Amino acid sequence: TTLELAEALQQDADAPLVVACEADANRCSAAREACAAAGVVVRQTDGSFTLPLKWDEVCVGVRAMNIFRSGYTPVEAARGIDTLAAQLQPGAPLIEGSCSRNGDCGVAHVLRRTDEGLAREALLFTADVNRRR
Repeated sequence: TTLELAEALQQDADAPLVVACEADANRCSAAREACAAAGVVVRQTDGSFTLPLKWDEVCVGVRAMNIFRSGYTPVEAARGIDTLAAQLQPGAPLIEGSCSRNGDCGVAHVLRRTDEGLAREALLFTADVNRRR
């Protein structure tokens, strides 16, 4: 999750800013409260895949999980991934995948921005039996 990512990064003094993006105003408000202690900045988006970065912020990585669950068609999701990739710094990773609702299993593509576009680096599978209900 975004919170787990932020907690892992907090151990590094040079860690990048973690920005969580949410289109739904109610979920955005709840996420702001939940993420504040972990140092995660939550910003509301317009529902597009354009990252709400400030003029002096650069994107050094994107975690885009459960896009299809958010109601996007495969074509819309593919375009969204391309839009996210275009905002990445050269060499930056994009992690795109899906997991079960309770997070006990998931799969993710590890992609990296190159001069030619996105390059696939890995396909990850995860299972966390401690989260099974």
